[in-house]
Amino acid sequence: MDRKELNVLLNGFFGFFIEDRANAYLANRIRSRLQELIGCESPELDGLTRWDLLARVRDVASGFYKGILCRGAGSRKLRNHLLELEEWADAKLIEEAERQQKDATNA
Repeated sequence: MDRKELNVLLNGFFGFFIEDRANAYLANRIRSRLQELIGCESPELDGLTRWDLLARVRDVASGFYKGILCRGAGSRKLRNHLLELEEWADAKLIEEAERQQKDATNA
């Protein structure tokens, strides 16, 4: 997965909420922050590994989830969506760690 693929994923992931007026502002902020952190448009971040990208997605999703949960902001559906994104990134990080361990064992 490269940054462009991840950008497409994020756009799809938050597309529903951007169309929903009640959550549009918050969803746009979250998506923009994620895109900024993963460097979708930044050539100086070309050295990021898949691990780095996934960790950034997880951290931002977790931070926004906790923030909007504490404030009672956003809909339940948006909060659940962020939680799903965090869990997805965690699962991908575990897969990546297992892949790296397997590669190291085979080398």
